[in-house]
Amino acid sequence: DKPAGMMVHPLKAGQQGTLVQQVAVLLRRRGEGSSIHPVHRLDKDTSGAILLAKSSYGHQLADRLLREGKIHREYLAVVCGRLEQDKGTIDAPIGRDPRHPTRRRVTERGDAAVTHYEVDGRSGEMSQVRVWLETGRTHQIRVHFCHLGHPLAGDVLYGGKRGLMRRQALHALRLTFPHPLTQREIRCTAPLPADMRRLIQAEFDTR
Repeated sequence: DKPAGMMVHPLKAGQQGTLVQQVAVLLRRRGEGSSIHPVHRLDKDTSGAILLAKSSYGHQLADRLLREGKIHREYLAVVCGRLEQDKGTIDAPIGRDPRHPTRRRVTERGDAAVTHYEVDGRSGEMSQVRVWLETGRTHQIRVHFCHLGHPLAGDVLYGGKRGLMRRQALHALRLTFPHPLTQREIRCTAPLPADMRRLIQAEFDTR
């Protein structure tokens, strides 16, 4: 359950405090190995459930599940504006934005990207949505909803209004996948962090 504001892994030499490093410390304290392999990624300011492998072999098995579409990733997001459709699919390729060092955009020459969503609630100015990824491009959910004209709340990189959120309102809520050896279904849920709870209560709690 990665907190917002934490990188998954170091991007440069000497960088400390990443999720991979913190988990490695935890495993060493337990007397286990400390070779940590992220199976997928979450942006620094996205919170929630992420799958890590504790060995190269485990990573190979989990990566195969990911490539075969057997790891189901469900997110909860709050977007600016009122989405008209109750559910939908965004099928739009994503590539780098040549005018910005980190931003992505929808472009015909980008990599295939497919996002499914369903609206859970609407307020006067925002929509609460559950999102499922079919692909895993960098910033995929953020780029796709920006493309629809509904950037995520707090996501200033893609034009979202900051308001109550000091980051993008995006939380990796649930991971579901078959155990790669036993095939038993594993279902992991990460509770909403405090900032997401405050935003949802302020916008959508009609009690």
